[in-house]
Amino acid sequence: MRDRKTDGHRAAASRALERPIKPGHDVDHLNENKDDNAPANLHEIPHGEHSRLTQSPGRRSLRKLQIALAMPRQRKKLY
Repeated sequence: MRDRKTDGHRAAASRALERPIKPGHDVDHLNENKDDNAPANLHEIPHGEHSRLTQSPGRRSLRKLQIALAMPRQRKKLY
């Protein structure tokens, strides 16, 4: 059984679909915000398609930008 904190979106999608997620399928966040588990933001897709989408260079760059914008800026010491 999976025991990751990211499984909250799987539970939310299962409730919205009123059935378990199919074997070999993943739950994708449409707006790419992994903290947004609203049913309208989640959809079930085959694992291969999910991998292809999430590993595309454009989507990876967007995720890196979102992370960078969410993190507080670190001040560098000048001395």
